[in-house]
Amino acid sequence: MIAEKCHHDFRRSLGRPNLKSEYVKEISAICGMCPHGCWVRAHVIEGELVAVSADPDPRFGNLCERGRLAPKIVYSPDRIRIPLVRSGPKGKIHFREATWDEALDRIAEQFMDIRNRYGAHALASYMGAGTLEDGLSAFFKKVLEPFGSPNDIDCGSVCYVSSRILAPLTTLGIEGDALTPDFENTGSIILWGTNPLKDGIPDKVKRIREARRKGASLICVDPRRNGLAHNADLWVPLLPGTDGALALALINIVIQRKWFDRRFVDRWTLGFDELASYAATFTPEKAGEICGVDPALILRLASALSPDSRAAMDFYSGLEYAPSGVQNTRALFSLAALSGNLDVEGGLYIHAYPHALFREYEYNPAIPPLGALEFPLFYALAGRAHISGLPDAVLHDDPYPVRGLLLVGGSPYLSYPDPERWKQVYDQLNFMAVIDRFIPEEAAWADIILPATTYYEIESYHLYRDHVRMRSKVIEPVGEARNDSMVLSAIARRLGCGSSFPGSEEEIVDHAFADRRQLLRIMKAGPGVARLPLAERRTRKYESGHLRSDGKPGFPTPSGKFEFASVLLERYGYDALPVYTDPRASTVNHDSMLMLTTGARTRGRFNSQYLDRQELALNREPVLEINPIDAEIRGIKNGDRVSLRTDLGEIVLEARVTTGICHGTVHAPFGGGSRRHHGLWRKAHVNSVIPSHMRDPISGYPVVKAVVCNVSKVDTDADLCDGVSPCVEYAEDSVNSTTER
Repeated sequence: MIAEKCHHDFRRSLGRPNLKSEYVKEISAICGMCPHGCWVRAHVIEGELVAVSADPDPRFGNLCERGRLAPKIVYSPDRIRIPLVRSGPKGKIHFREATWDEALDRIAEQFMDIRNRYGAHALASYMGAGTLEDGLSAFFKKVLEPFGSPNDIDCGSVCYVSSRILAPLTTLGIEGDALTPDFENTGSIILWGTNPLKDGIPDKVKRIREARRKGASLICVDPRRNGLAHNADLWVPLLPGTDGALALALINIVIQRKWFDRRFVDRWTLGFDELASYAATFTPEKAGEICGVDPALILRLASALSPDSRAAMDFYSGLEYAPSGVQNTRALFSLAALSGNLDVEGGLYIHAYPHALFREYEYNPAIPPLGALEFPLFYALAGRAHISGLPDAVLHDDPYPVRGLLLVGGSPYLSYPDPERWKQVYDQLNFMAVIDRFIPEEAAWADIILPATTYYEIESYHLYRDHVRMRSKVIEPVGEARNDSMVLSAIARRLGCGSSFPGSEEEIVDHAFADRRQLLRIMKAGPGVARLPLAERRTRKYESGHLRSDGKPGFPTPSGKFEFASVLLERYGYDALPVYTDPRASTVNHDSMLMLTTGARTRGRFNSQYLDRQELALNREPVLEINPIDAEIRGIKNGDRVSLRTDLGEIVLEARVTTGICHGTVHAPFGGGSRRHHGLWRKAHVNSVIPSHMRDPISGYPVVKAVVCNVSKVDTDADLCDGVSPCVEYAEDSVNSTTER
C-alpha cells in the first residue's frame, strides 16, 4: 500500500520520488529512449519505472534530458497501447481497437493481395530512426526481401551511409566504423561537422576531455559554435556546405609546404598529381572567400597538420547534406592520409582489420530497387533501396507502381523535404501499416497501427567498439505493445517467410552470438557485460599486409592503394577526385542572401523522435539562430518573429541573435510540422522550404544543411500559421476505445 501510494504520488506530481526508499528497486540498465547505448540506473516501484539516473561507470554512464524524462514518455497517456484498425476515411484519425491477430491478418491479406495484383516489388518498407536498436538492425532491416520485394528502405537514405560507407569505401576501401580518432595519443583534436556532446557515443566526450587534460588542443570546424567549441582553442566558423573547399585548401597547404610523406604518396596512393593540381586552385585566400573564413585562420588550422604534430580528426553528419557531401568527406579522409595522420598513433586509427575488397550489390535489372537507377553507387555499396524513389513509384508508377508501405519507427513526412508531396504519396497508397510508440503524422493515412515498446521493455544486446552488453528488460511492455522485432517477425510468418527471421528475443541474441558463444556465456554468468576481443594494435598496417584479408600490402581498394582518385567513382560516372561543388552555384545575387543550415542535434531528442511529446518541450519555441551582424543589417532583435524564405515558401520562427553562428549563416531546427506538435513547432516545418530536387548526386542525400535563403523581420501581430495548411484533419474522438474487439 505504501509503495502504491509512493508511485501514485510520483505519477500525479511528475516529480522525483525518494530513490533511497526501501520500495524502490535500482536496476543497472541501458537507457531505453534511443539507440545511443548510455548506461543508466533505472528506479522501479512494483514493476513500474519511476525515475532514471546516470550510471556511475566513468566511460558509458550518461543521462540526457530525454533519458531523465523517460518515465513521462513510457507512461504517457498518448502511448499506443493496443492495435488499431481504421474505422473511417483516410485523412482523419478514425480507428477502432483490434486484437493482434486481426491486425496482423489484415496486413498479411493486404500485402498478399498487392503482390498478386502488381508483383512483390509493389511493396516497400521504411525503417526510421526508431528502429536503430542493435538486434532489430542486425536481422530485420530487409523484412520484405524474402517476400520478393527489393524495396526495403531505411534512414540510411538520409544519414550515415554517405560519410560512413560511400566516402571511406571509395577512398581507402574500409567502412568508417572501422576507424577511430586516437584522442588518447594526439597533439590536436579536430572536430569537423560533428558535436560529440549530441552525437550520442557515450564515452567520446569523456575521451576528448581526458585528452585535453593531458595537453591536446581542440579545434572545432563548424558553422555553429557547438558545445565543445565554447572551450576550444580554435573555432573555425565556415559557411554551410563549403567544407570541401576548406579541406582542399588545407591539402594545398600540406602539399606546398611539403608536409606530406613522399614515400607514402609514391608507394601507397593513387591520383596524387591530379589531386595536387586540382587543390592548387584552392589557395587560403580563395578558400577564405568561398567559406567566409579569414585566410589567417585557415593557416592556423593548417599548423595542426604539420609534421611536428599529430592530429586526430573526427567528422560526421555535418558534411553529408551538401551538393558534394560525399566528396567533401573524401577530401577529409585524403587530408588525414596526406598529412600523415592515417593509421598512426594519435591520428585516425584503423582499429578493426583485416578487410576484404568491398562487395558490390547487384539487382535484377528488370525490377530495379527504388532509387537504384538514380543513385547506383548508393545501392551498390549499401545494398538498400533509396527513399528518393518512393514518391515517383507511388504517384507516377516510375519505374513501376508501389501500392503498399510498411512504416516502422519513422516519419518521412517530418524528416524529408517537400512534406506536401508526402501527403500525396500516402493518399495514393492502397494500404499502409505503421509500427510506432506514438501516433505519427502518417496515422492519418494508415490502415493499421501497431503499438511498439520502448527499449526499456525488451531483451536484446548493444555493441560498443570494445564491449558488448545485454539489454535487459527493465519493465514489462505497456499495454499490449510488442518489441518491433517481434512484430516484424510475426508479419513475416503470416507472409510465409517466418523462417528467415528470429522468432523470439532469445533467438535474436542466440543468432547474434552464434560464432561467439563464449562472450554470451560470460555475459549471462556475470553482470551482462563482456569485453570484445580487439585486433592487436598495429600502425601503418597497409605496409605489413595486415590491413587486407589476403595478406597483401596495400589498401582493400580496386587499385590496392589509397585512392585520392577513386577507381570506383570513375567507373560509376562520377568525378574520381574529391571535387567541390558550391551550394550557391545556381543562385543569382547570393551575396545579399544567407546560408541556411538545419537539424543540429540536441540532447533533448533523437532526430525527430519524441519531438511531439510535450514532456520533452525543452526549447519551448523553435528559433532561428542568426549572427548579430546579419541581424543588425535586417533590423532584427532577439525574440523578434522572423520570416525564413526560400524559393519554395516561408516559415515563421523566433529570432535568437547569437555570436555562436557564422556570419552569413542562419540555423533552423528540423522535425516540426505535425498537428500533434506543440506551440510554434506545429507550423515550423523547415523541410517545407528545402527543395527536394537539390541532392548530392552520389548519395542522393537532400541538401538540408546548405540552402540559400532570405530572412526578414515580420509584423509581431502576424499569425504564425498564415500560409501553412494543416497536414491532417483530426476527428473530435480520434480513437474509438469503446468499440468491441
